[in-house]
Amino acid sequence: MFSGRTGFARLAIEAGVPVVPVVTAGAGESLLVLSSGKRLARALRLDKVLRLKTLPLSVSIPWGVNLGLVGLLPYLPLPTKLGTTVLAPMRPEADETAEEFAVRVHSAMQAELDELTKDRRPVIG
Repeated sequence: MFSGRTGFARLAIEAGVPVVPVVTAGAGESLLVLSSGKRLARALRLDKVLRLKTLPLSVSIPWGVNLGLVGLLPYLPLPTKLGTTVLAPMRPEADETAEEFAVRVHSAMQAELDELTKDRRPVIG
């Protein structure tokens, strides 16, 4: 979920503040992804240079087929139903490392995502 990133957990520990996880399901159904582009991202070394693990190949209106630019260009999304949950604030425990706290937050978010998607049927596909 966070690709091994723990900066949010480290900052929460340093500042003594909670993390408020927000989980949304369904956004990925708003466009057609033909390929995740993992091999291409690796071949272009985007994983090393920009920490990008994927470079998706997708189809969207009005751009047609595009490579990794959907997040940068406005497009007309397919109809989809989004479900969002704001979880209870999570505070780091006294002896918890940033890595441990990040895992705990990730686990809570994954459990909620599983719950949001368990009976989900995509509109298209």
